[in-house]
Amino acid sequence: MAGATFFFSSGAAATVIAKLPAWVPVVLAVLSAIAAAYSMATELDKRISTLVELHCQWNQLSMDYDSLWNHWYEDDAEQRLRELSQRANEASGLGVKMPYDETIVDKWTERVYSRFRQVPAQ
Repeated sequence: MAGATFFFSSGAAATVIAKLPAWVPVVLAVLSAIAAAYSMATELDKRISTLVELHCQWNQLSMDYDSLWNHWYEDDAEQRLRELSQRANEASGLGVKMPYDETIVDKWTERVYSRFRQVPAQ
């Protein structure tokens, strides 16, 4: 959305300089304003940063759980499991900031299960 806003606003400036028809910069300026308003109204930037943070946290948790799985016999394994569970709870809490859309959740659930060749429990 930010890219579209930038494109439309820079296009408007370029058309003024190039002396194109008068309606072109007006249309591009209006499109730029609409794109900026949409971005602000839907808080796309916040959603994107939340999703990036969620991805990073769950990716790190996955690697740490894998490491624990391969070193379950070590003395500190139980403590590491407790810490990982706490971090997983915190990451899950961050997910509350995202809207819940059942069709999207179902789509991605099916995609994950098909990738790992497992059938979800019914």
